[in-house]
Amino acid sequence: MPKKPSKHVVIELDSPWKYAMRHFFRSFMEFCLPEWAASIDWAQGYETLDKELQKIIPESETGKRFSDMLFKVWLKNGEEKWILIHLEIQGQNDKELAQRMFIYNYRTYDQYQQQPVVSIALLLDADPKWRPDYFRLQNPLEKEKSFLEFRYHVIKLIDYATRKEELQKRNDLFSKVILAQLIVMETKKNLPLRVQHKISLIKQLLKLGLTNHQTRELYQFIDWLMTIPEDLMLTYKEKVNEIAEDMMEEWDIPYVPSSVKIARIEGRQEGRQEGRQEGIRLLLDRQIRRRFPHTVTAQHLYLINDANVETLARWAEKLIDAKKVEEVFAA
Repeated sequence: MPKKPSKHVVIELDSPWKYAMRHFFRSFMEFCLPEWAASIDWAQGYETLDKELQKIIPESETGKRFSDMLFKVWLKNGEEKWILIHLEIQGQNDKELAQRMFIYNYRTYDQYQQQPVVSIALLLDADPKWRPDYFRLQNPLEKEKSFLEFRYHVIKLIDYATRKEELQKRNDLFSKVILAQLIVMETKKNLPLRVQHKISLIKQLLKLGLTNHQTRELYQFIDWLMTIPEDLMLTYKEKVNEIAEDMMEEWDIPYVPSSVKIARIEGRQEGRQEGRQEGIRLLLDRQIRRRFPHTVTAQHLYLINDANVETLARWAEKLIDAKKVEEVFAA
């Protein structure tokens, strides 16, 4: 019988993009907002303030979430002055975006003793014409005039769709992050082609001259974002192993989401599928990332991937009442 075509896979943008911004924030700023990046004192690092943002924006806990993030950086101005950068990742056309950007900016400005706040909207949608970059309140008596206008930066990834050759040649982290997103958008209906592009992108990242740590982080983002169906997973695994062998690369990835699917497929094919253990593992992996999206690490996910069924069941019970991710894995 002819082989059925690959099924459409659900793409999760929120979690992988938050992961990318948390780990590649400097690269993002240098690539997308170079003037701002040049004014930041990167030697002092930066801080993510996701918990603080949740306090500023109570509705973030209601379940209606937008991918908001907050960073603190220090400037090269000779003073111990810092600036908050509010980042919003938006995956589809939203008529309330401009108003929300204004509200979140003002709340942050007010909460942090009137420190300046730079707002950035990172738009992942495919509509090149939609790019709201300001919020305006009109004067009720003179409607042709406005008595408040708030502007923010807009980074539209679809703008880079005509610059893919440039992105492939660049040796910085964020060019590969953008490439991965563009490929996902372009291969919604052609998943075999996505596999080819994903393998090509992995080859590129291994030639960037990154540290092992940076390579693992970038690989994890690519693997997390560029999901592929089960019927193509084993082919993908074979190609990745060939890349590692050809480049004599030590494939030291502490956690790869695809590896869980591959293990399940191989176990099913060889008649050694342990359904209960795999079911608990996948459920725990999914729930812990939803429950603690800002504090779960690759090491936590690796522990889940490596644990036996008894340990997984114990951690699943602890997750019910845990207030911190560390409580789940505590002895």
